[in-house]
Amino acid sequence: MFKVLNVIFYLIYMFFLFYCSSFYRTKNNKRFLNIFLGLMILFFFFKELGLDYEAYKKWFYEIDILKKYKIFQNHIELIPYMIIYFLRKVGLPHQFFFGIMGMIPLLINFYLINNMKINKLQGLFFLFYINFFTGFSDAIRQNVAASLILLSYYYFSNCKKNRGIICIVSAFFFHYSTIFIIGIIFLLKIKWNKKKYIIAMFFIVISSFILKNGIIYLNYLPEDNILFWKFKYYMLRYNNDRYNYLNEIHKFLYNTMNYLQILGIIILNILLLKYRLFFNRFQIIILKSSIISSLISLLLFFIGAKTIGLRINLTFGFGMYLLSATSIVRKKDKNVIMAYYFLYNFIIMLYYSGVHDPKSPFYLGDLI
Repeated sequence: MFKVLNVIFYLIYMFFLFYCSSFYRTKNNKRFLNIFLGLMILFFFFKELGLDYEAYKKWFYEIDILKKYKIFQNHIELIPYMIIYFLRKVGLPHQFFFGIMGMIPLLINFYLINNMKINKLQGLFFLFYINFFTGFSDAIRQNVAASLILLSYYYFSNCKKNRGIICIVSAFFFHYSTIFIIGIIFLLKIKWNKKKYIIAMFFIVISSFILKNGIIYLNYLPEDNILFWKFKYYMLRYNNDRYNYLNEIHKFLYNTMNYLQILGIIILNILLLKYRLFFNRFQIIILKSSIISSLISLLLFFIGAKTIGLRINLTFGFGMYLLSATSIVRKKDKNVIMAYYFLYNFIIMLYYSGVHDPKSPFYLGDLI
């Protein structure tokens, strides 16, 4: 029931955030921005949303802090481990872990929103509207890493190379999936337009049928290194095992969530490509990174590795909320984004409320 209250708070919060972002007097008001920031930080300490919430909670208490940490061998990255280690040492409960892991990326994005010429409250709204359930409620380690990657783009675009490198290294030790930044950096020089992007997607789909049979050779990767183990796990075992669905409703909601997520970033890319000539250097990097990561994600989707595809999609397409909130983007395009993510969030909330689960009070099985 507490999770339902979490969702109710989120809905009320988002309604007032959108309402205040619609008026000239309040959309850039620092007092309102600080109030919404403070409310969400407070919420992070009490929320129980997230498909992995119970797993993280169990993880927090079961990690043996007396055992020596071995980098690239433990199943948790260095910085989240250090946070857990500190909290356990001082005797603080798991709520502080969730609070800190939510507060770090929120403050990073708050800093970026304040330093851009956009509707500030609308920027905060799109941050949660696009990324809340996948980032702030579930993939919490990766959400921090994604925000640090976004901050590195900001520093690099403003000729602050050293700060950018520090952000990338920190992101890696929050979530190892950021290693894909190596390939993305080399591809950032490509100049994209809508036609080139659509052709690239068709090429990716065709290529996936060729590569699908070749991934079996990943079985030969060693398992004593967590990087190799995780890559092999997500590419082979995790994605190709039959998912244990409770029923057809569960199957529909689960798959719809996954496909709407990748489709959403593709729609954003296509809509925002038309404004590329009006974006500044930072915004161009965000758009290019999102396009490249969506192509990688699409490839992984078609070879059966949906989970790792979604992780890459979240990490390197994270900053699109900043582009959506600019005054350059026309109202009709923002309305398309709003309509699409309304559907996306609606499906996720149905899943989180447990309409597919016979143990949930919101189970719909007897009504369908």
